Amino acid sequence: MQAAKTNYERDIAAKEEAAEEARRNLVKQLRDLESQLEDERKARSAAQTAAKKIQSEIGDLENQLEAETKGKEDAARMYKKTQVYML
Repeated sequence: MQAAKTNYERDIAAKEEAAEEARRNLVKQLRDLESQLEDERKARSAAQTAAKKIQSEIGDLENQLEAETKGKEDAARMYKKTQVYML
């Protein structure tokens, strides 16, 4: 009878240890997933910031191009006017 009780207690202890090990593994997996999620959030935020910066730079370049085009057109008009006066 004592041997059966000892075996039963040993089995219970082994099951409890297995359950605790499973819990520790799950906690570790959860922490790893949370860390991975945080890394992905940071990467997404950095990508959004970079995209906004690029959009801003594109807008600036478009404005510069528009100004340069207008300047070129004005210069071409002035050139034509001076050509008319020189003839």
